[in-house]
Amino acid sequence: MQVGIVRSRDHQDAQRNVIAVKKMAKKRGETYLECAKNYFSRRDLLNAKATAIEGRRLCRGPFYLAV
Repeated sequence: MQVGIVRSRDHQDAQRNVIAVKKMAKKRGETYLECAKNYFSRRDLLNAKATAIEGRRLCRGPFYLAV
């Protein structure tokens, strides 16, 4: 196998992983934001805040999302 081909495959795998991480972070962020909004609409501010903080923690990383 040639060195260039191996690097190209590694790069493609890395790109797929980045895309998967971005999708997962987006899904987590949207899920926790929706839950926080539901708590907030019921005036349950303690759980709304806790859910937002937990969502922010789960979305931490290179693709940090604000919840």
